[in-house]
Amino acid sequence: MDNFDLKKYLVENKVTTNSRMLTEASTLSPAEDRIYRDIIAELDTLTEATFSQILDKVKEYAKKGLMTAAIVSALLTTPGITAAQAADIRQASGVETSTPGSTSSLQKTLDPISQLKKDFSGTSFTTGKYEGGSSINWGKGKPVGVFVTYDMGQPTIKITVLGANGKTSPNFNKIADDAKQLGGEFNLDSKNAMAEITVAKEKLPDIQKFIEASLPLMR
Repeated sequence: MDNFDLKKYLVENKVTTNSRMLTEASTLSPAEDRIYRDIIAELDTLTEATFSQILDKVKEYAKKGLMTAAIVSALLTTPGITAAQAADIRQASGVETSTPGSTSSLQKTLDPISQLKKDFSGTSFTTGKYEGGSSINWGKGKPVGVFVTYDMGQPTIKITVLGANGKTSPNFNKIADDAKQLGGEFNLDSKNAMAEITVAKEKLPDIQKFIEASLPLMR
């Protein structure tokens, strides 16, 4: 492929941290913007070799569950990215992006907690609000509890699994293991019977399935 001088493009178009490179980038939250700029950082010239660096970082963030549709969309329209490379980015990110002119249902969901309240309206849960976010909790007073928290404007959702009185159990272990399968950044504190995972907001459908499977195990 012909080398694309990314640094020259940025300079000529006066692209700085205070001036978005793309229209799509203007929709990025501060956290998403940091991830996007880290992925394309230090790429003076876009070549096959430097593109592999992009893919490596995309895979790294995807493994942590931090890739979002907004970040992927910004990457796909980065100057010099070919159609074949765009396909590689989509595959590496594991995130589905909507076609031009359309908006996915997930993108319309500004608050995943509100969506979960609707989806599980027939179950017993408690909700809470704090400055900048909200939470929903299943399993209060039961052997195992699942808490979901979301900070407005952030690209990720946090899930916490807790064993009552700091005690683990087969059901706790099962729910924690299922949470780990969501593919985000996972931490397990067996001593205090607590598991935490942070996943991309776009994985809300997987979170819904996780909660549905966990409900019978919370008893």
